[in-house]
Amino acid sequence: MNTIDEALSYITSAAFYGSKPGLDRTEELLSKLGDPQKTLPFIHVAGTNGKGSVCSILESILTEAGYKTGLFTSPHLVRSNERIRVGKEDISDDDLLKLIADNKSAIESVRDTPTEFEIFTCLALKYFAQEECDIVILEVGLGGELDSTNIIPAPEVAVITAIGLDHTAELGGTIAEIASAKAGIIKPGTGSLSQVVFYGDDAQAEAVIRKKCAGIAELYVADRSRLQVAQSDVFGSRVTVEPYGEMTLSLAGSFQPYNMLTAITAIERLTASGRFTVSGDAIVRGVRGAYWPGRFERLSESPLFVLDGAHNPQGAAAVRSSILALGRPAGKTVILIGVLADKDFGEIARLLHDLADVFVCVEPPSERALRAKSLATVFRWLTKQSGRKVDVYARAGIPGGVRLAIEKAGQNGRVFALGSLYMSGDIRKACKAALRVPEKQGA
Repeated sequence: MNTIDEALSYITSAAFYGSKPGLDRTEELLSKLGDPQKTLPFIHVAGTNGKGSVCSILESILTEAGYKTGLFTSPHLVRSNERIRVGKEDISDDDLLKLIADNKSAIESVRDTPTEFEIFTCLALKYFAQEECDIVILEVGLGGELDSTNIIPAPEVAVITAIGLDHTAELGGTIAEIASAKAGIIKPGTGSLSQVVFYGDDAQAEAVIRKKCAGIAELYVADRSRLQVAQSDVFGSRVTVEPYGEMTLSLAGSFQPYNMLTAITAIERLTASGRFTVSGDAIVRGVRGAYWPGRFERLSESPLFVLDGAHNPQGAAAVRSSILALGRPAGKTVILIGVLADKDFGEIARLLHDLADVFVCVEPPSERALRAKSLATVFRWLTKQSGRKVDVYARAGIPGGVRLAIEKAGQNGRVFALGSLYMSGDIRKACKAALRVPEKQGA
C-alpha cells in the first residue's frame, strides 16, 4: 500500500467488516503490537449519548493544563483520521499510512480475523504509546463490557454519560440492561478503589452502576446543584459552576452544560489521585475551547442551519429541548432527518413531529438505512393525527434533501439536520455547496 486511500481501503475492506463481541482478537493483536495499552493512563468513557462531547471537553481541559492528550473516538464524520487525535490534532495521512503499513503483518496474523473497529482501536493505542501521550481519552464504541476498548487496565477515571435505549438488540431492551453493559468498563484499581463518574440523569441506571461499583470503585454522580445555566442557545452556553465561577461553553444545545459538568467532575477525580494537576483556569479555558462537530453545530446563519447527530429517542428528546428553547423564528422551521432502520424511529418521530413546518426525510449512507419514504409515512401519520398542516417530503439523496430543506426554510427560517451520524459528513458538504459558505474549523 502506497497511499492513504489504499491503506484505509485495506482496513475497511470486507475482510474486516462487521461486529463481533469479545476481547480475544483485540488482546491477541495488542500482544503482537507490544501491549501499548499497558504503558498508558486512561480516562475511559462509555454511555448512550454525550460521549463525544464529554471526550472533547476532557481533551480541551487537559490540553490547557499542559498535558499531551490522546483521543480515540468513533465514528468519524468526514475522514478516518478524526478517530485518532494527539494534542487536539487529527493523525496525519502520512502517520496513519505508516501506522497501518507497519502493522499489516500483525493484523493478518491474528487467528480470528479482527474487525475494522478492533483494528482501529489497537492502532490508536499503538500510536498513542509511540507519541508518549501523558493521558489517553478512550471512547467506547458499543456498550462497554465487550467493547474492544475495554481491553485496557483500570483507567484513572471511568466515565458513564447519559444512558438511554439504543442498540437494544446487542445490549438489552431495558435501561437496567443497557446500564449494566456500559458499567462493564468499571474495574478494580491497583491497591485502591477505582473512580467512576456518572452523568446522573436516571435513577435506575444509577442503581445498576452503584451496584457494579460496590467494593471495587467509588461512584461520583455529577452534582447539578453546582451548576447554574444563565443562557443556552445555538451559540453555546453561559454558565456558573462552583467553585470556578462563570464559564462560556461553545458546544451548543441545552444538554451540553450537563455534559460539561460530567467532564469537570471527571477532571476533579483525576486530580484527586495526585498524579495530575489541573488548575481552575485550565478548566475554564478548556471548557471555552472545546469543539465537537455534529452536535447541535451551527453551519450557517441565513437560514440558520444546525447539524446534530441525534439518532435515538434520548438524543431526539435533548434536541427537542434545545429547539424549544430557541423560540419561534420569523420564517419556517424545517427538520431534515434520516435514521437507521434498527433505531426506534417511531419514538424519534413522535418527539419531533410537532416542532417543524416542513419535514424532509433522507437516507443515511448505510446498508441499515430506513427508506426515506417509510420515514415520511410516519411523519405524515403523526402530523395528521395532531391536526397540523405540515409538508413532508422524501428524498433518497442527501444533497437533494439539503437543497430542498434550505429552499423551504427561506432566508428567515431555520433547518435542523438530525439523525444518523453517518450522514454528518455528507450534510456538511451539501450545506456548504448549497449556501457557498466555508466549513467551520475546530477551535
